[in-house]
Amino acid sequence: MTGLFVGKDDEIWYRETGRSHGVANSVGVAGKNGLSAADKARNVPFYFRSAIGSMTMHIYLLGYRGSGKTTVAPLLAQALDLPVVDTDDWIESSSGYSIRQIFESIGEAGFRDLEQKAISQVASLDQPTVVALGGGAVLRSVNQQTICTTGRRVLLSASADCLHQRIIADNSTNDRRPQLTDRSGYDEVVKVLAQRKPVYESIAELIVETEGQTPDAVVGTIVKWLELVERR
Repeated sequence: MTGLFVGKDDEIWYRETGRSHGVANSVGVAGKNGLSAADKARNVPFYFRSAIGSMTMHIYLLGYRGSGKTTVAPLLAQALDLPVVDTDDWIESSSGYSIRQIFESIGEAGFRDLEQKAISQVASLDQPTVVALGGGAVLRSVNQQTICTTGRRVLLSASADCLHQRIIADNSTNDRRPQLTDRSGYDEVVKVLAQRKPVYESIAELIVETEGQTPDAVVGTIVKWLELVERR
């Protein structure tokens, strides 16, 4: 059986997708209303502050701009007592330029080269780390392979309308991020999200719906899932 976990409103369940990642993926099945009967019999504990102990892999947060990666990543890192890295921040720090300036200077292809290098460097870190990936980080197959072989993958998901509202409300993001198409605003979100969503879902082990959820609730869902898969 192939599929992925989906989490929202303090529930985690398994959704069959008929796809294969080509790498080791989710293990175990959680029932729609919480744990499966088998898991309940094993008394699998769920805590907000993780009792996982030492993580053995990185935790990658995937998703479109505005999905909540930058907000959730440090909270998740705190809950798990792990360091946190934002790959866009990594690129800006190492280059001395904003993402927008990089796009304007060397174009998207040049930026993707820098992004690929950054992901490789972060993946090579010895200590397991919570990693907030840029929205387009999964577009290159080499990045997909790196991400899938070195960490757990969590997709933060929201509707195009919700993403657009979050983006226009974040002035700092608008100043740093480039326009991706010849469309603007909501139309660009709809177009680019439609292109990326299948890629996101083909890589993710867990999808967390962030629309209408507080950051703490999102973190709680991720930690519950990690408790489930890391204890197997």
